[in-house]
Amino acid sequence: MGILQTVKKRMDANKRMVQELKKFREQITNQNPMKNSKKYSFNKEDGQKILKGAGIALGGALLTYLLTIVGDVDFGQYTPMVVGVLSILINAGLKFINDKK
Repeated sequence: MGILQTVKKRMDANKRMVQELKKFREQITNQNPMKNSKKYSFNKEDGQKILKGAGIALGGALLTYLLTIVGDVDFGQYTPMVVGVLSILINAGLKFINDKK
């Protein structure tokens, strides 16, 4: 086999690979479940993301406010229990917000 034939075979193999990669890229982009909204408008997914972000911001503000109140309260011997319960509630809230189907 000559050098030209070897080069031609490799070029053909590269062309096939490029075609397969293009097909794969098309499959991936077609499987995207999130549809982009049109310019200057929102779709349902956009609204959900906005509400989720607002919920996270409001939750953080609420926790900050509650921590100033709870920080001033003396729970005595129940302090470890209160800290544990608050940690569990915060973790549950994060799971609720961040869980993905």
